[in-house]
Amino acid sequence: MTFPSIFQLLPAHIVRLIVQFIHVSDKVKHQQLLWVCDNFRTVIYSLYSQSYELKLSDPTCEAGAIVDTKQCPWVLCRHYSGCPSYDLAKNLSIHVELECIYSGKVLEILSRAPYNDCVFPLVRRVSLTCNMIQMVDIDEYASIAHDNIAAFVQRLRQMAPGAHEFNLAALTHSNWPENTVGYFGSMVNQILQHSSRFKNSFVGYRPPVALDFDGTCHLTHIDYALDTGREQCFQLARQCAPMLQSLRLWSNVHKYEEYLDLSRLIRGDDGICVVYSRLQKLILDNDLTMLQRPVLGTFVAFPALRHLSIRNEYPFGDDTLFRGNEETLEYLRMHIHTSTSIILRERKVFTQFSHPKLRYVVTPGHSGFSANPVAANAEFLRFVLGIGTNVSVRVIDGVSHDQNIPSLLQNLGEQQSLQILTLNGLRFSLLDIISLIKSLPLLSDLRTGLPKLDSHLAGVPKAQLIETLCNSHAPMGRRLRLWGIGVRSQPMEEAAECTMLLALLCPSLDRVDIPSGQVEAYEVIIE
Repeated sequence: MTFPSIFQLLPAHIVRLIVQFIHVSDKVKHQQLLWVCDNFRTVIYSLYSQSYELKLSDPTCEAGAIVDTKQCPWVLCRHYSGCPSYDLAKNLSIHVELECIYSGKVLEILSRAPYNDCVFPLVRRVSLTCNMIQMVDIDEYASIAHDNIAAFVQRLRQMAPGAHEFNLAALTHSNWPENTVGYFGSMVNQILQHSSRFKNSFVGYRPPVALDFDGTCHLTHIDYALDTGREQCFQLARQCAPMLQSLRLWSNVHKYEEYLDLSRLIRGDDGICVVYSRLQKLILDNDLTMLQRPVLGTFVAFPALRHLSIRNEYPFGDDTLFRGNEETLEYLRMHIHTSTSIILRERKVFTQFSHPKLRYVVTPGHSGFSANPVAANAEFLRFVLGIGTNVSVRVIDGVSHDQNIPSLLQNLGEQQSLQILTLNGLRFSLLDIISLIKSLPLLSDLRTGLPKLDSHLAGVPKAQLIETLCNSHAPMGRRLRLWGIGVRSQPMEEAAECTMLLALLCPSLDRVDIPSGQVEAYEVIIE
C-alpha cells in the first residue's frame, strides 16, 4: 500500500484534527499537505471556503461579482487543478438592489456565465441584503414584478437546494414607496415557504415595512428585530408556536423611547393564548422599556423551556416565563431589578427544590435596589444565591466590594455542585479565598480579582507565614484553576505573593491566569 493510500484510509475526523493542529495562517504547510491525498485537500479547502458573497448591488445591475470571503489562497489553488469553486461553501450572501429584482435584471445576470450554472450544494444559510439606493417608480414594473420575484426565489432554490435558514436585511429609507413594501413582503413570504429558520434586521431608518406573514406557521427558529415591526413579529411567533424551538427578540432602539408589551407574544387580538410547546430557547435581547408588566394568570406558555436569557427588565408581573418549566430549565441569564426579585419571591419561583436541572446561572447586574451600596449588595446576593440548588456554573456581576461580601457568600457552601464561579469586580483576602475554596468541594475554576494578604498576616516573616498556612489549610487536594480578573488599584506584588502561597496550599492548582500588566510581579516572586 502506498504512503498516500494509507492516509486516504484515515477517518475524516482524524484528518481534520491533523490539519487543525497546524495553524490556519500557516499556508505553506497547508500547501504541502495538499499533496498527501484527497481527504487532506478536502479538509484544507474547507478552512478557506466557508462563505460566498454574490454582489449585485450596482443600481443598473450591469455587472455582478462573486467574492469568496474566505477564499482559498492562490498559492494553494494553483497547485491543485481540482480546487472546488462553490462545492465547500456553507453560507451564501447575496447583495442586490430591489429594483433589479422587480425589473428582472438580476435574472439576466444570473443567466450568464459564470453564474448560470453555479450551485452551492453544502449551503445551509442564505443571507439576502436588499437596498434601494434611488427612489424609483416601481409602477413601471407592475405587470412583471410578481413573476420576476417568483423566478428570483426559484433561482435561489436552484443555487442553494439544501438551504433551510434565511437571513434578511434591508437598507431602508424613511420614504419607501408603498407599492415597494407590498412587493418586498411577497418576496419574503415566498422565500419563507422553503425555510425553517428566519432572521431579519434592517439598517437605516425605522422601516415602514409591514410584512404579512399569513400562512407562515412552520418555522422552527426565529431571530427578529423588534424595530422592524413588533406586531408582525408577535403574529409570526404565535402562528409558529407549535413548531418553534428557538426565539430571539432583539432591539437596539434607544432614541424612540418605545415601550414593549410582551403579552402580545402569547395573547392575540382575539384574547386566545398560545402554547410554545416545543420552544427550548428564548432570548429577550432588547433595550425597550416595559410599559406594563402583564399578568397571565395560571396559563402555561413555555412548558419545554431550557434556555432563558433576559437582557433588560423581567417583562411580566408574574411567573409567566418560569411557569411549567421547573423540570426543564437548564440555563438562566437575567438582569435583576428589585421589582423582579419581589415578583419572583411572591410567586415562589425559586424554592429549595425547584428547577433541579438548572445548571448555569448568569446575573450580569442589578438595579433598583437600595441606594446604599452595602445594602444593595446584600439584597442582590441574597436573591441570586437562592436561584438554583444544583447549579454548576454561576456568574455574578455588578457587585461593588465591601467587607460584608465574604460572609454573604457563605451561602455558596450549600451549593455542593458548583464547579465554576465568576465574581467580577471583587477582590478577596487570601484567607477568604481559602475559605471559599474549602466550602465548595467540586470547584475547579474560580474567576475573580487575585487575592490580597490579610492585614494580620502582612508583617509575618515569609517562612513563618508559609508554615502557619500549611499547618492550618494544606493540602487542599483538588484540581483548581485560578483566573485573575483585573481589579483597579490592585498591588501586583501582593497579588503575586498570595497566588504563590495558594499554589503551595493547593498542589493540584494547575493554572493561574494573570491579568495583563502583572506578569513582571510574578516573575520576581518565582525567582
